[in-house]
Amino acid sequence: MSTSETEIELSLRKLLQLEDDEFLKFVSSRIQQFAILGYTDIAINLISRLNAHSKYCEVEVQHLWLLWATLGKWPVGEEEKVKQRITEKRAEKRENKRRKRAREEGGGAREGAKEADVTMEDVYDEIRAVEAEYARTWFHEARKRVFKAKSRRAVVEGLGNEHIASGIGTLLRSYEKLDPSWRDARSSDEAMTASSTLVSALDLRWLLKERGYAQEGLISVEKLMDIFAKRMEANHQLTYLPQSRRAWEALKDGTLARAIGVNDDKVRVYADELEEIIAERIRDGRMEFDPLTMREMLEILDTNTRTNPASLAQYTDGDAPPESLFHDPASRADIAAAEKRLGIKLPADYKEFLAITDGFEQSWGGIVADPVPLHGVSEIRWLEDDEDYFLDLEIDLINPGFPYKWAKVGKAIEIGCDDIYNVWLIPPWKVHEVQDRVSDIMDSGEYDEALKSRLVYEMESFAGSRENFMKLEWCLVTWASGGVASMKSYPSFAAYTRENVEASSTSVNDELQPETFFGYQCR
Repeated sequence: MSTSETEIELSLRKLLQLEDDEFLKFVSSRIQQFAILGYTDIAINLISRLNAHSKYCEVEVQHLWLLWATLGKWPVGEEEKVKQRITEKRAEKRENKRRKRAREEGGGAREGAKEADVTMEDVYDEIRAVEAEYARTWFHEARKRVFKAKSRRAVVEGLGNEHIASGIGTLLRSYEKLDPSWRDARSSDEAMTASSTLVSALDLRWLLKERGYAQEGLISVEKLMDIFAKRMEANHQLTYLPQSRRAWEALKDGTLARAIGVNDDKVRVYADELEEIIAERIRDGRMEFDPLTMREMLEILDTNTRTNPASLAQYTDGDAPPESLFHDPASRADIAAAEKRLGIKLPADYKEFLAITDGFEQSWGGIVADPVPLHGVSEIRWLEDDEDYFLDLEIDLINPGFPYKWAKVGKAIEIGCDDIYNVWLIPPWKVHEVQDRVSDIMDSGEYDEALKSRLVYEMESFAGSRENFMKLEWCLVTWASGGVASMKSYPSFAAYTRENVEASSTSVNDELQPETFFGYQCR
C-alpha cells in the first residue's frame, strides 16, 4: 500500500473539514485501533499530542485506560483524567451527603474533613470499577445463558478451571450456531451477540492462561485471534474487545496484528500521516469548505440521493427515489406574500432557496434518509401558542453544559416537518437574546476563566469566531422528539444545507466512518 492508497490520503480534505467533535471521534477510533493492533507506542504518542492542546484534549479513549493500567505506562494527560473523574465522583458524593444532612437536620450543612489526595491505588481501583461496568454489557450473555450465574462476573471467575473451559466451548458453539449471513454483519443483533460472546471467550481463555491451565481440545488464544481477525468491522466488535483487561493482555503484543497479517511499514506510514493531519488541524484549525452556491448544493443533494448506492439501498419493495427532489420555484410574489403573512422579512439565503425550489423532498443523509423534507412557501408557519412543548425547549445554539438556563425557542418558523423531526428558523430577536446572555457571562465575575474559554471555543466552533457569533441574525435548528430527543443548530440556512451536502456524499462504507477498521488496508 503506497501512501496514496491510505484512507487519510484519499480523504485528507474531508478529514480536515470535519467539525471538531467528528474529527475527535474519528481520531479516537484510529488511536484505539492502533492499540488493538499492538502499536501502543503510536497510541501513546498521538494521545499525548492531543492532550497537550485544550481544544483537542477531549479525545475519547477511555477504553484504553485498561491498557495503560496493564502496561503501567500512560500517555501525557490520561492519568490526570482518571484522577479528575475520581475527584468529581467524590465531590458529587459529598454534595449528596450534604443535601441529605440538610434535609434531615435542617439549615446548613457542616463542613466535612479535607478531601484526601487521589493516589495511584485510587486510580487502579477506579479502572477496575470501569471494567466491571463494561463487563455488565459484554459478559451478560455468557454469565446468564452459559454459566447461569446471577451475580457479577466474579462468580464465574470463581468456578473451577474445567467448568470455565467447558463454558468457553459452549460460547464458541453458540457463536457457530448464529446465522452466518448475519453473524459478522456491521449492524445486526446477531453480530452484536457474536461480538460479546467472542470477547467473553477470550477473557476467560486468558484467565485460564494466567492460571497455567491446559486441556486437550481447549482453543488457544491464537486461534481465537484468527476468528477476531476476520470480523473486526462486525457490530460492536471494536467496542467490546477493548473493554476487557484480559483481552488487552492478548492484544498488547500484536497477536491480532499477526493474525490479520498487517505490514508494519504500512501501519507506521499510516501513523505518520495521521500525526501530520493532527498537527495541521491543531495549527490551522478546521479547513473551510470549498464555496458552493445554493443551487449547486441542492443539485448535489439531488444527485447523491438518487445515485449513492447506500441511498438506493434504503428503498425496498420496488420503491425508488423520486426523479427529482426539486419543486417548481416560488415566485417573488409568493415569497413576498409569505413574508406579509408571517409579518417578518425572511433570511436571504432561505429566500434564495425558495426562488430555486418551492420546497424540497427528503434527501440522503449519509447513514439514513435523515434531512426532513422542506415545506413549500405556502406551508411555512410560526409555531403556535399551544405548541408549548416546542416553545419551552432551550435553544442549543452552542453546546450546553453550563450552569444556567439558555433562552427558550419561543416563536420560531417551521420550514420542514416529518413525524417527530422538525426544522425551524430562529428569528433575530431570539438569537440576540442568546448573544446577550453570552455577553453577560463573559463580562461577569461569577464564572471562572476555564468556563469562559470553553464558551469562546463553542462560539468559534459554531460561527468561526466570537465576533461572527455576535453578528448572527437568523439561525436554524433541527429537533427530533421521542426517545432520541436531540437538537442541532446551524448559524444559517445555507450552513444547514451545506452540512447535508457533506453527509449525502458519504455511505455506510465510507473510509472515515469510525467503525471502519484500517488494519485491513495495511496488509
